[in-house]
Amino acid sequence: MLALWRRSHTAGVGAIAWNPYLVYELAMKAEEFCSGLDCMKRTPLYGAYPLLALVSLLALVQGYVHIRDKRHSERLQ
Repeated sequence: MLALWRRSHTAGVGAIAWNPYLVYELAMKAEEFCSGLDCMKRTPLYGAYPLLALVSLLALVQGYVHIRDKRHSERLQ
């Protein structure tokens, strides 16, 4: 929503980055990539979680800064 609302490229990249993770989680739930107790081993996510967290945090901070700057410029006028 942030990407559409503020036309933020960073938020758009974050939204796109979450899509492969969603597909991965759905496939894990359906046991497409694993079976039984093997599904409990989530080592590929040691790299994905920090990356997704960083991109999401950057998008939120950028959205906040944009809103703050817009309000500040409106007060000056």
